[in-house]
Amino acid sequence: MAHIHTGPGEYDLTVSAFIVRAPTPSFCGAQAPSQNRDSAVEQLDSLDPSRRRFVRPQGDGGGPPRLLLHRHKTLGVVMQAGGHVELTETPWEAITHEILEETGYEMSQLKVLQPPLRMDLTGGVHPQPLSVRSFRFGDEDHFHIDLSYVFVTDQEPLHSVGEDESEELMWVTRDELASIDTYEDVRAVGYYVFDHLLGEWEAVDCPSPTV
Repeated sequence: MAHIHTGPGEYDLTVSAFIVRAPTPSFCGAQAPSQNRDSAVEQLDSLDPSRRRFVRPQGDGGGPPRLLLHRHKTLGVVMQAGGHVELTETPWEAITHEILEETGYEMSQLKVLQPPLRMDLTGGVHPQPLSVRSFRFGDEDHFHIDLSYVFVTDQEPLHSVGEDESEELMWVTRDELASIDTYEDVRAVGYYVFDHLLGEWEAVDCPSPTV
């Protein structure tokens, strides 16, 4: 959608999705955290560290995890899927329809990565984004505040991308990320996802976009 706040130096709220594909992206660590933080910490500390990881493909042509990127139709730069949060929707509603339109994935095909210690996703609590970043949009005197969420899947998208969306999608490994024509902050988030989140955060079912 078009920018909402169009005055010089104004900011729009956006959401983006870093989607990683790997066979069996299941978390083998703790379940939903306890209401008591000390109890949750004890539960995590009692786990074998090797179990607090996503199951990585081993042999049989499984290959390494790959990050889904596309070439932005306006900017011409390779980046993650995402878009504006409209005035009549929540960030989680926005990421739901942006993922469907720009990647063809339904939320039921994805799991969202969440830190082991977190609030329950009830009572209007949204999933926690990996980062909240502010940056200039292209060469314009306009800025975005972006909530970046991370998802994992072991499936192909059920749908084609939307009619007006970029059809130049690509799955890249960590090593390939170094040579991709993208913004440095996008590359930095990608590296952090590969190096930390896939081993430390839990994959949970995506909640309904409605409160």
